[in-house]
Amino acid sequence: MRATVDVHIHYSIEPENASTRLSRWLVLDIAMPVITRPLRGLIISSFDKENLRTMAALKTYAEADPGDGS
Repeated sequence: MRATVDVHIHYSIEPENASTRLSRWLVLDIAMPVITRPLRGLIISSFDKENLRTMAALKTYAEADPGDGS
């Protein structure tokens, strides 16, 4: 049994006042046999968790002081 996951992600990083505005646009297409469709929620949940981690790390990096070696 196989699943195909097609992912397109666009990140936007923009200065906003004394902070950084991050946005993410995601197109997630999952093709899988009907019998494995209950696992689709697990796949989407994994993408959601990774999104939170990635956005937090990216914001930390974008707002880091260039002189602090981060």
